[in-house]
Parts: sequence; structure tokens; C-alpha cells
Amino acid sequence: MKIDMTIAGFPVQVNKQANYKNLTLKVLPPHGSIRISAPKYATKSAIVAFVENHLPKIEQMQDEVKRRYQDQIKRYETGEIHYLWGQGYPLKVVEQTGPSSCQLKDDMLLLTIKPGMGQAERAQLMTAFYRQALKDQLAITGPKMMAHMDVWANEFRVKQMKTRWGTCNIQKKRIWISLNLVIAPLICLEAVVVHELVHLIETNHTKRFYQLMDAYFPKWQEANAILSKLPSLFH
Repeated sequence: MKIDMTIAGFPVQVNKQANYKNLTLKVLPPHGSIRISAPKYATKSAIVAFVENHLPKIEQMQDEVKRRYQDQIKRYETGEIHYLWGQGYPLKVVEQTGPSSCQLKDDMLLLTIKPGMGQAERAQLMTAFYRQALKDQLAITGPKMMAHMDVWANEFRVKQMKTRWGTCNIQKKRIWISLNLVIAPLICLEAVVVHELVHLIETNHTKRFYQLMDAYFPKWQEANAILSKLPSLFH
């Protein structure tokens, strides 16, 4: 159960679950929003007291998050650096009448927009470009890895995921890949595709699962190390 509260002037999202035993807090990027995990029985007064007792720590954590991410908040303006497959490209924005688009051209990302187009619409164009780039690469990487492993999925799909790089519907043999992978080096996409395909052989993350990962994609730990740093390296 999720509850929105305002405590000491801060907006706070509270997530209550029966299996939570303690109150814990997180300060989330990029803007330093506050999330509290709480047991289902926790009272409003207990949550308020918990936040108020941790105000100095919260402010410190917010400062650190904002400082770390301030250069990563995109406005989709000329001169920004945007990443594709681990490579940074300068963005060039051109206003003109006619169709709007985003394309990789002459070692830059060219964003062609209608005059006056706002940040949200620019972001949609960039997202559409990234989604298609990932689909195109999956059309190569998916069959390549399936042939290498002799394991076959019925379908690969792309969606925006906040907490996972990929998921696998084992019954339907359908694999979903996170759109965020498009900004990481290609080794990361390959590792995630292999990871989800291994689930079609070994459902859970058992010792055998990781033995299969070692056999099919020995560089998976190298890819995981990159992914663990992805927000600060490539966002």
C-alpha cells in the first residue's frame, strides 16, 4: 500500500508491506525524492517521527544525489551529450517546418523539431529513436544468442523498466528488455539477453544457472559491473 505524505515540508512516499519489519528510508535520484518503507502496522505518527529524526541525514543525502545527477538531467538542447551503446554523442537541435525526427548522423545525434517544440515533445522523439535502435539491435542480438545457446524464445519486446534490465515469461517464452540498455555498451545487452534465455533452461538463480551463464557468456560479470554503474556513467 502506497501513501503520499508531507513531513517537515518534504513530500514523502510511504510504501507499506506486511513483510517489512523496520522503517527504512531512501533518497532517490535525480531530484532527491524521499521514499519510506514501513511495516503494515506502522502508524502515521511513527512515520512522521522517523522522518523528523532523520532530517539532517535526509538533507545530506539529497545534496549528494542532486550533486551527482545535476549534469544528467536532460533538457534536449544543443551541446548535451547523449549515449547510444556506451558511446557519447553531442546533440544538435535544428528547428524547421516538416517532419520531426531524431537520427544518428556524422557522429552526432541530430534532433529535428518544429519551431517552439517543448522539452517533453523532444524527449518523446528521443525515446522513439532509442526504442527503435534497441529493437533493431535485438533483431540481431536475439537470434545470434539463441543460435549460440540452442535455446529459443518466441518473442523479444522492449519496455521502460525502472528496476530490472530484463524479464522472461517462461510459459510464453517471451522476453522483455529494458529500454535503458540502449545507452549501455553492447556487451550489456548481450549479457541480459543470455541471462533471460538461461531462465528458459533453469528457472531460478541457482548454482546451475550461474554455471550456464559462465558457459554461454563468460563476460557476464563484466557486463554486470558496467550496469551497476550505469546511472552515473551513461544516463
